[in-house]
Amino acid sequence: MSVTDQRHRLVVSWIAEPHPFHREHPMLRTMFNDWKLAGITTFGSGRPINARVLGDANGDGNTENDRLPGVARNSFVGPD
Repeated sequence: MSVTDQRHRLVVSWIAEPHPFHREHPMLRTMFNDWKLAGITTFGSGRPINARVLGDANGDGNTENDRLPGVARNSFVGPD
């Protein structure tokens, strides 16, 4: 399992063209009726993570790469 493995993923994109003002409000209609709203929403399951120790357990000067002894790489699934 790699660090980029994600079992479930859903991406939703949308575009809306609201026209909130009509003939009764010509100035507001001119200013606001030609706008578009768009968005992208992503939902996904968790990705693999390592069980790490705090600090520099192996003394190499890098505190980001020390895994918990006896636990395999990417053995837990974190939140998305």
